[in-house]
Amino acid sequence: MEPDGRERSKACASKDEALAVLARVETDKRAGTYVTPSTVTFREYAEAWRARQAHHAPSTAAQVKSRLQNHAYPAFGDVQLARVTRGMVQDLVAQSGLAPSTVKVLYTYVSAVFDSAVEDRVIAVSPCRRIALPRDEAAAVTPLTVEEVAQIADAVPGPLRAMVWLGAGSGLRPGEL
Repeated sequence: MEPDGRERSKACASKDEALAVLARVETDKRAGTYVTPSTVTFREYAEAWRARQAHHAPSTAAQVKSRLQNHAYPAFGDVQLARVTRGMVQDLVAQSGLAPSTVKVLYTYVSAVFDSAVEDRVIAVSPCRRIALPRDEAAAVTPLTVEEVAQIADAVPGPLRAMVWLGAGSGLRPGEL
């Protein structure tokens, strides 16, 4: 029996299996961890989740919609939330063909949908655990030589020369200088 009083049935192969399922459900209900099985798909839940995101600026809301529609929905949009596996999420991340920073943004949105579903007790656990995200390989920084800094300092007006040397030696950004 569901917490709301409705009865739910499940076919089991044996009486022992049925008793084990019943015991597990009763234990989960007492512990407050029982989640009613749901047939809602990832797309259905994600669209409802997007509609509830009042803190998103219009540009962010458009980005969330685009990332979900172009990448997550084709991967598992029509799969029931409870049937999306960690492997499916890992495949999305690994095979998206997007830049690493964009993959991280996409994963953040997908993970937020699943976290919300857990909080709403639509699913028991999120499949977005221990997902290996691609590394964002930053371009190697090659510092200027002393001669190159001297050339730049000589090319700017007198009062700004000290700023060139300070920036080269300290790593401060132009606005900080």
